[in-house]
Amino acid sequence: MAGGRETAPGSAARWRSYFSERFPPLRHGVLIAAFVIGALAFSARLHGHPDFPGLRSLLPAFAVIFLLLLQLRILDEFKDREDDARWRPYRPVPRGLVTLHALGRLWAGAAAAQLALVLLFEPRLALPLVAIWLYAGLMGVEFFVRDWLKARPWPTWPRTW
Repeated sequence: MAGGRETAPGSAARWRSYFSERFPPLRHGVLIAAFVIGALAFSARLHGHPDFPGLRSLLPAFAVIFLLLLQLRILDEFKDREDDARWRPYRPVPRGLVTLHALGRLWAGAAAAQLALVLLFEPRLALPLVAIWLYAGLMGVEFFVRDWLKARPWPTWPRTW
């Protein structure tokens, strides 16, 4: 998919296929919603707020977390591109369904949406959001020690159990 083909006719079908294979929105959305509702309700209780969090809190939190997990999926596509091309050519990126360039633009768009939501609803969370992006970026490049990590796929602590 070279040069702009991701905007050619049929791109919506390719994106639907990508999402159904790699990040099914409904299936992930239900789990993310359950996590967000539980986390916000628990946090409210811990901070002495007896009322259940309202949609004004739940919707932006859901959107930010949903997009964060999408971003992690996208980073994984970049991180594993060589292995996927060699060992999993049936996946969307190796078979040319979507390009890494298009996924990078999707990542940036998700980041812009997250930042806008955070600034609109809780600006104090902008710095932690950027910290999460930085950490996710380091994960995406395997902390610059990819070969070392690949040589040690299991924890190195004592295996006494």
